[in-house]
Amino acid sequence: MYRSRLIPVLLMQNNYIVKTINFRDPNYIGEPVNIVKLFNDKQADELVLFDINAYNDNKINYDLLNDIAVNARMPLCYGGGIKDLNTVEKIFMAGLERVSIGKTLFNNKKIISEIANKFGSQSCVATLCIDKDNNSNYYIEYQKNIIYESEIEKFILELIDLGVGEILINCVHKDGTETGYDEILIEKIYKYTSIPFTVAGGASSIANVLDIEKKFPTIGLGVGSLFIYKGKKKAVLVNYPENIRGK
Repeated sequence: MYRSRLIPVLLMQNNYIVKTINFRDPNYIGEPVNIVKLFNDKQADELVLFDINAYNDNKINYDLLNDIAVNARMPLCYGGGIKDLNTVEKIFMAGLERVSIGKTLFNNKKIISEIANKFGSQSCVATLCIDKDNNSNYYIEYQKNIIYESEIEKFILELIDLGVGEILINCVHKDGTETGYDEILIEKIYKYTSIPFTVAGGASSIANVLDIEKKFPTIGLGVGSLFIYKGKKKAVLVNYPENIRGK
């Protein structure tokens, strides 16, 4: 049976790993390099790292990215503060394999084709933060741009035409809640996405992960709180289901 990718999704703020709920109220977790080493020991399939300050601060800590890459034994994807091809080159020089483009998509979609042409489509991920409004309508929101459900498919297909290698959906309304993945949203996107597709936000248990894997073969499953916290009191304990893959 095909095994979907189980991907720890880490948020970084001020050079530390944090965890949020609905992308708000960051809670300190620990040092990035130490946490990456723990996921090494757990044999994680790959790892996604988002610097949630970098875009607005216009500053990327390349030295820290290099330290993380040197200590990682799994593929790494980084997002945050990427606005041009020169920045992408510096990130790859730091030792990471892939970059995630988010807010920049709304200012410069051509960066997708620039990355794909120079480094290959597999090196470029488009990350869309999808939320719900008060009427339960899905939308993508970055700065003043709002793309509602009727336009989401068109936007994703445009990114695919530009050469993006993967679509990553961050479910803002599910982030940190541990209430289960948004299966309705997954189904909407899964049926027309012809390239690798990863969803993050809401994983409630290993059983929830396995259920989604069974319903949507080949999907990538991003996990945050479930791999960071333990127990009802949410003690910080980095974990990863080693036995689930027969490792």
